Amino acid sequence: MPKPWVNIPITPSKWPFYYGWMIVACASIGIVASLPGQTIGVGVFVDFIVAAINLTTDNLSTAYLIATLLSSLTMPFAGRLIDRWGTRSMGVVASIGLGLSLGGFALCDVLAPPDNASWLRAMIIVTSLFFGIRFFGQGCLALVARVMLGRWFIHRRGLATSIASIFASIAFTGGGAWVLNALVLGAGWRAAYIILFLGIGVGHAMFAWAFFRDNPEQCGLPKDGLSFVPRRTTTGRPRIACDLTSLQAMKKVSFWAFNAGLGAHALLMTAVAFHLTAVGAESGLERHATYAVLLPIPIFSIGGSFLSGYLADRVDLRWTLFLMMTMLAVGLSGLLRLPELPGKLGIMVGLGVASGCFNVLSTVTFPHYFGQRHLGAINGLSMFLVVFSSALGPKIFSTLHAYSGSFESAISYSRVMPLCVIVLGIFAAPPETRECQ
Repeated sequence: MPKPWVNIPITPSKWPFYYGWMIVACASIGIVASLPGQTIGVGVFVDFIVAAINLTTDNLSTAYLIATLLSSLTMPFAGRLIDRWGTRSMGVVASIGLGLSLGGFALCDVLAPPDNASWLRAMIIVTSLFFGIRFFGQGCLALVARVMLGRWFIHRRGLATSIASIFASIAFTGGGAWVLNALVLGAGWRAAYIILFLGIGVGHAMFAWAFFRDNPEQCGLPKDGLSFVPRRTTTGRPRIACDLTSLQAMKKVSFWAFNAGLGAHALLMTAVAFHLTAVGAESGLERHATYAVLLPIPIFSIGGSFLSGYLADRVDLRWTLFLMMTMLAVGLSGLLRLPELPGKLGIMVGLGVASGCFNVLSTVTFPHYFGQRHLGAINGLSMFLVVFSSALGPKIFSTLHAYSGSFESAISYSRVMPLCVIVLGIFAAPPETRECQ
């Protein structure tokens, strides 16, 4: 039975097409809106923040690491809030929180004046603001989009996720950073933050209130759409995963296998992105030539999203996990062969396809394996592991670089990680299912 408030200001059941496809658009926009809270979005502003306040780049990196680790610890709590309040309410809260945090950065030199603010005061303020954009952006807003998308589809979940992943692929593999950089250069870093504050904290918050919906049942709609006829099992009826709590999910090898894959991708991709300029310099490439290698990656990421989405709807999800880990190893191997053409191709294809697989697996895996009732809590635990891993990546690479004198050993050793995930994934049993009533 639909609840009255879900029909304000629009009625999903009267939409001219299945409202789940509107949810795909909403999730896409929500994921893109989280960009200023992602590492690739933060990096655009780092030099300007350093110049505005009394901190060094190393100080800023430390503040960012602390904030990211603290944010990761709060992700399970955020997931439980999504289960309790719903994606619509949390979408509004996350948008406002991210907007206010970005607005705070626009005033960072006012909150911590470089002439008279102490080092400790500046560190506390910057760490707090970093925590805000990481928790509300990379955490809550991205989590809301994934949970919402997972609840509106069952048999078309792979297709819906691959469509939403197009925008994530473009935004998070260079396109988003290019737009933010153009905004900063055109308007100035402070004005850019104010524009983001208004666009996300006000504009996206209103958008989430108007169009986000938690699940189709509350709108009086079936999953996948009225006209969809799911494929049948040998018993003649479709099957879906049993609803498991987060504690029950944690007892499954599949939970740890897929989270190990997502965590390995986050750790290695963040480490590579953070140290990319230095890695390129070791290979004799200038900065612009190094980043030029990344430009075609969104094309392969989109292709990887559609391939993994196709596989997700038809075969065991472990095959998609194996594909992601294999291509991640290919991308890392490509870094070792720069500036040769095979190395560049390895980076483009390997890291691109791996990112596309990540975008799909991070959304479809948990409702597929553990049901939808506790999806927010389970996704929150996964997000904790992913964010925590992403915080460790740059530090691990820099430590290995300090020990060996180059990034070659760090990249070489890191290729063992995808292999370990593949071995663990072999033992990840298919999900427990129950017949649909």
